[in-house]
Amino acid sequence: MAAAMKEIPLGISPELRSFSEALRAKAFDLLIFMTGVGAEALVAALETEISRDEIMGWLRQTRIIVRGPKPAAVLKKWDVLIAPRPDPVEGFMSKISMCSPWTSINVLAITEKKIVVD
Repeated sequence: MAAAMKEIPLGISPELRSFSEALRAKAFDLLIFMTGVGAEALVAALETEISRDEIMGWLRQTRIIVRGPKPAAVLKKWDVLIAPRPDPVEGFMSKISMCSPWTSINVLAITEKKIVVD
């Protein structure tokens, strides 16, 4: 059997170029990877113009959290550290949305010591 579709990186769009420049400049306090496939697609697109070693260097200098085991496995394969999971939140959890050109996440709880995101 032959595959019906093949994923092909599109290259660097103006938005991705802006993202890569911000990543290079250490402009992000935190990156959140929601999926392993998304992490791999991001790096594949960046690799059309930037070396993998340079991309990995940028990621290794950035604080990163993940939403589950799949993006964690991808980052581990790349030898990129991720922040540990926060402790479960007890009691009432407030929910707000945070959106930007690059991400949309739901913040489930904010205390003085931790942020829990979904």
